[in-house]
Amino acid sequence: MIALVWLGLAIPPPAVVIATRRGETSVPVTTERGWGAVAAPLLAAPLELSVALDGPRATVGLSGAVFVFQLGAPFVRMGAIVCGLVGEPYLTRDTLFLPLSWLADCLPRTLGARYRWDAVATRLEELPVASAAAVPRPAPATSAAGLGAPAGRPAGPPSPAPAPPATAAQRPFATPNPLTGLRTPATAAPIPGTRGVISPTGWSKRTSRSRSGGCCGPSSRGAGSGRR
Repeated sequence: MIALVWLGLAIPPPAVVIATRRGETSVPVTTERGWGAVAAPLLAAPLELSVALDGPRATVGLSGAVFVFQLGAPFVRMGAIVCGLVGEPYLTRDTLFLPLSWLADCLPRTLGARYRWDAVATRLEELPVASAAAVPRPAPATSAAGLGAPAGRPAGPPSPAPAPPATAAQRPFATPNPLTGLRTPATAAPIPGTRGVISPTGWSKRTSRSRSGGCCGPSSRGAGSGRR
């Protein structure tokens, strides 16, 4: 490939093709000084190239890079990189001419990610710019402050609801009565419709009033009246 490049520079083509995203442009090559050269103004439109002249110094801007030429010197500098040229830049008829070797050799070496030279087709191609891959954004962290969890930590499962108080029917029974063997609630409860209570022994205790006025009172009085 390098041999083809230098062969093309030794025998300059009549024109080169500049292929960019804006289309293709054919730029004529001149050999009036004995080497191939192209007019800088003809490269301005297809390559969006800028040129500034300051005495013997010519500054060319391209794709964010700055190339500094010295009129009559066979080299060009880009930062700390120096490229040798086949031929020299020169100024004639108020037009700056740049050596063809700058397009064919120096530009692909210094800006290889943007430009490629096809020596067979004598064509400079602009390469597509690689776009950055989209990175999924992380999901926003849910604040757990309202759930009682420390900030920055994921909220855990909700705490179980407290158990309701046990009803009278669900309260544990006392140990079996040693005499009856019955299990009764440890707390005495009144018997609905009666005047007695259920004691831990399971028996109904009547009040003194119920014993004095119970079922036997009227019968005793009736027996006495009958004897009269």
